[in-house]
Amino acid sequence: MVSQNTHVGVVTGYAWMPIAWLGIDEALQRRSTRPMWKVVAASALCFLAGYVPSFGPFAMTTVVYAAARSWRSGIAAIMAIAVSLAVTAIELLPAAEAAAVKTFDPKFGPGIRDPLFYVHFVVPDWAGLQLSDSHVYLYLVSVAKRVKLTTRRPGLLTDTGDLFQS
Repeated sequence: MVSQNTHVGVVTGYAWMPIAWLGIDEALQRRSTRPMWKVVAASALCFLAGYVPSFGPFAMTTVVYAAARSWRSGIAAIMAIAVSLAVTAIELLPAAEAAAVKTFDPKFGPGIRDPLFYVHFVVPDWAGLQLSDSHVYLYLVSVAKRVKLTTRRPGLLTDTGDLFQS
């Protein structure tokens, strides 16, 4: 996913992340769940922005950001993201119906079926890709650690450059 940061679908999906984080911060400041509508809207708009695989890291990073602030806001973020999936059903149900009648084209491939690809989202490759593994991956635990470090100060996340440096 990191190699796709200039992909228009990824950029338009991640553009909704600050609104989600603003909703989490406002919910904590006001001690109310009412601002979580921003998380619902941002999550649904990220999902529908055009590149659905970018929704997974968006959702995980948003939940980690909320859980780093308080466990209650982490649960509220999970619930808001679940509600946003119901909102996205407005587009997904007709698309699923249309997909049922499409014909398979081999040039697009069947998708990733290797479980090792998904393991790398949680476990890093400490050998530096010297194992016979050709998968490009995003190690989400490092993102979670960086979000945790940046949320120790009060207020919104202001130094996002620290978040993306290795």
